Amino acid sequence: AAASGAAAGGDSKRGKGGETKVAVGISSYKDAKGNVTEKARTRNIGQAFGEESVREFTGMLRGVIVAAAKKCVSDVAMETEGKEADEGEGGERTVVAVALTPDVQMNSVRVGAPPEMVDRGVGSSCALWRGEAVNLKQLGGGEALEADKGEGDEGRDVLLAGISWVPPKKGNLPVMDLSVLFFDEDWEFVDACDWQKLEVFGCKHSGDWCGKIDRATHTGPVRETVELDVGKLKMGPSGSRGVKGVRYVVVATFSYSGQDMSDVPNAYAYLADPSKRGGGPGGTRILTANRITGQGTVNVGFFLDLQGGDDGGVNVVVVDHTLRVNSRQASSAGGSVGKDCKRMVEARGKGVQLTGIAALAAACTADRVMVLKGKGE
Repeated sequence: AAASGAAAGGDSKRGKGGETKVAVGISSYKDAKGNVTEKARTRNIGQAFGEESVREFTGMLRGVIVAAAKKCVSDVAMETEGKEADEGEGGERTVVAVALTPDVQMNSVRVGAPPEMVDRGVGSSCALWRGEAVNLKQLGGGEALEADKGEGDEGRDVLLAGISWVPPKKGNLPVMDLSVLFFDEDWEFVDACDWQKLEVFGCKHSGDWCGKIDRATHTGPVRETVELDVGKLKMGPSGSRGVKGVRYVVVATFSYSGQDMSDVPNAYAYLADPSKRGGGPGGTRILTANRITGQGTVNVGFFLDLQGGDDGGVNVVVVDHTLRVNSRQASSAGGSVGKDCKRMVEARGKGVQLTGIAALAAACTADRVMVLKGKGE
């Protein structure tokens, strides 16, 4: 850089603190009386390597790591004992506790552009990106799986999957269909609950709502829902084709009328707790939601892993992917939807895991690191 600056007519020189600067031109300034003053402009292109510069660099790196850790890992607790640890022996010790919550263990560092988020009706503070997973209880859905339970009653472990969209004011009305597809542990298609088959494994479809749109005024919005009886699904039904029990429950949207998903205004898929009131469609409390966009007629929103938690809990994994296929209903798309979700599961473990980032941040900012994994472990 110094050589190129000199070649352009600028002279390089070393300033205070070992800095190397190069002249990049001359600026002229005129005062109120019309007097012109010229001043050389310089640019810092280098700094001498030494203890002071290294200390400045490590301090900056430490700040970047701490900021990243606070953004990615909300469960990092810092405890101070006495004075600063780097003041010398006998001084303060800093202890950092890294809590291995399910979302920290299951997810990688976010990269790339964020997905288009749903900005209304979401009652959870957990906004999931593509490929991210979280335990249902962390979304605030733990209450749903304890609802309506009384003495001698196992209760109804019910969640509500749904889609919502707004009919366009002009043009052809889109026909959107919500479907829930069931897969076994090997991602083999088991069955589906949709407008053609309203009850499967205790799960109930609301039926086709597109017929309720006023075709003269195009008023809406419109939604469809499926009640998911998680308790019955986890008991392991054999399925209509005699295969293994259900492990994965995939929420997908089909454009029956053939429009690309991006052509349907304000469409999104969501998972809700029907036992709570909120600002979502029909007054529901939404746990997580994703916008429905992209080219194609099949959007895979998210899926439930009924055996994903260490304690037997339910994990929610966001797929948020529109398949460039021309399938119009679940019966013809089971294979492609299963393959897409399986690829997502295989790809999730290839990124930089949040556990590693949390451990690195802790090691760079503390004298002692404690890793906690629930129940005092």
